[in-house]
Amino acid sequence: MTEHTRAIDITGQRFGRATVIKRVPNKSKANRSAKWLCKCDCGNEFETRGNNLRSGETQSCGCYGEEQRLKSITTHGLRHTKLHECWSNMKCRCLYPSHASYESYGARGITVCREWSESFQTFYDWAMANGYKDGLTIERNNVNGNYEPDNCRWITSQEQMFNTRIPKDNKSGHKGVIFKPDSNKYYAFVVINRRQKSLGYFDTYDEAVTAREAGERKYYVISSGE
Repeated sequence: MTEHTRAIDITGQRFGRATVIKRVPNKSKANRSAKWLCKCDCGNEFETRGNNLRSGETQSCGCYGEEQRLKSITTHGLRHTKLHECWSNMKCRCLYPSHASYESYGARGITVCREWSESFQTFYDWAMANGYKDGLTIERNNVNGNYEPDNCRWITSQEQMFNTRIPKDNKSGHKGVIFKPDSNKYYAFVVINRRQKSLGYFDTYDEAVTAREAGERKYYVISSGE
C-alpha cells in the first residue's frame, strides 16, 4: 500500500482559516506525509502537510499569526487600509514559506529590510514621503533586490505588469512571447486586468516580439509618443 492510498482525504475540510482544496505532490524526500493545497480566508493559497492542519499547527497562510502579533504592538489605526494590506502582503511573500508567492520572493533570497519589517509606521512614513496614493503598487527597482527604501518606488498596476520578470516556463526570452510547438509558430499576448489578450500567431520570433511591443504601447500606455 502506497503513502498516497493511506492518506485520509481531507478535501473541503476547514482548519482555522484554511480550507483544503486538493491533494498535491510531496517532493520532499525527508518527509513523505501527505501534502495539501489550501486557501486562506485572506485569499492566499498555500501548501502544507495534513498533520500540520490536524494538529492545529497550521491554521492560515501565516496571516493569522501576523495579525495576533500586530494586535499587541499596533496603535496607528491604519490596519484596514490598502497601504497596510500592501505592507502585510510584502512581508508574507518574503517571510512565510507557506505563502503562495514565497517561491518567487523569499525562496529567491528577497526579504524586507528590518526597519520596515518591524514597524508599519516606518513604512507608512516612507510611503507618504515618496508619492504613495491608493491605486499604486510597490515596485523594486532591482527585481533581485530587497524591499527597502533605496530600492523601492510606487507605480501603477499596468507599469508593474510590464516590469514583471519573465516566467521560468517562458523559453523565448521575451515576456509575452512563447513558442507553440503544435502550430510551429510564436504566440504574442498581453495581460489586461488579469486576462490574457491575444496579439496573434507569427512565423518568426522577431514578428512576435514586434507585436508584443506594439501591444505594450497600446494597452500599457508606456511610450511617450502615444
